[in-house]
Amino acid sequence: MFEAEQPTSRVAAFIAYWESIRPAPDLLPGRQHFDPIQIPHLLPNLWLIDVMPGWPRRYQIRLVGGALVEAGFIGRTGDFMDDPRLSPDPERVIAVLDRIVEARRPDWRRGVAIVDHTKYVDSIERAMMPLARDGRNVDMILSMTVFHWQDGRST
Repeated sequence: MFEAEQPTSRVAAFIAYWESIRPAPDLLPGRQHFDPIQIPHLLPNLWLIDVMPGWPRRYQIRLVGGALVEAGFIGRTGDFMDDPRLSPDPERVIAVLDRIVEARRPDWRRGVAIVDHTKYVDSIERAMMPLARDGRNVDMILSMTVFHWQDGRST
C-alpha cells in the first residue's frame, strides 16, 4: 500500500484496522464499518473530514481528536480545510485530499506538517484513509496524525 518508508507501529495499527473493516477487497469501508471501540488507544490522534457534494469539491472537518488540539491545530468541527487560517498553503492541502478522493486510495506521509500546529511540533506522521458509504464514492476521510515534538516525545 505504501512506498519505501514504513509507518510506525501506531500508524500501522490504524492502517491495519482500516484494511480489516473493508467489506470486500475491491470496496472501501464506510463510516458505518468504523467502530471506535475497536481502537480506543488511537482515538486522540484521529480526525474525520466530510467530502462535501458539488464542485469544486470542499472538505469540512467533522471531528478533531485531543492530540491534534494539544498540538495546536486550530481546525474545529465545521471548519473547511481550504480555510487559510489552517495552512500557509491551502491549495496543497486540497490537492492531497482531492488525490485521496479521486484515486480512492490512502495517503501516508512523514515529515513537516502542511497544516499549522504549535511551533514545538518538529514533524508529523499521518495516514489519511478514504471512507465510502457505498464502497466506491469517497464521502469521508478518516485520518490519524502522530506528533513528534522537539523535546523528543511523540503523541
